[in-house]
Amino acid sequence: LRNLLVQNLLGIITAIYIFVVRITSQLYFNNESVPNKFWKNNEPFILAFWHSQLLMISFCWKSKNKINILASGHRDGRFGAIVGKYFNLNNIPTSLNNQALSLRPIFKILKNKNYIGITPDGPRGPKETVSSGIIKIARTSQVPILALGFASSSNKTLNSWDSFLIT
Repeated sequence: LRNLLVQNLLGIITAIYIFVVRITSQLYFNNESVPNKFWKNNEPFILAFWHSQLLMISFCWKSKNKINILASGHRDGRFGAIVGKYFNLNNIPTSLNNQALSLRPIFKILKNKNYIGITPDGPRGPKETVSSGIIKIARTSQVPILALGFASSSNKTLNSWDSFLIT
């Protein structure tokens, strides 16, 4: 997926697929009162979800405000940003300085009472193991982490490091 034109075309196809799955699925939500309280009071939070559940995360976001997703600069992260623009998802612009991620954009977003989404096991894994980064961000910013899980009765998992879920 190195060619930008191909990435954008595949992004449109993926977005259409996600829309079709959304309109042909019945969704059930648990504990909606938790994020609703934050949205109602205009309080920020960090949304944590496993990397394998990225494809359908837009189904669970019910705020009019965009969620800012931390995505790697790798081509997979760029592809996710292309797909996310068709939904209420925004890519957080980050930069690597001396192989360390600059966290300034994340702290600015949270300070402005906006929301961020992080896959605490991505982009390299190990699968479903929380890295220390999300904990450091929450502790430094004094913003809580809300965990989100997504499941489906009909799905396929890819043979990838994270067993990516295709619903």
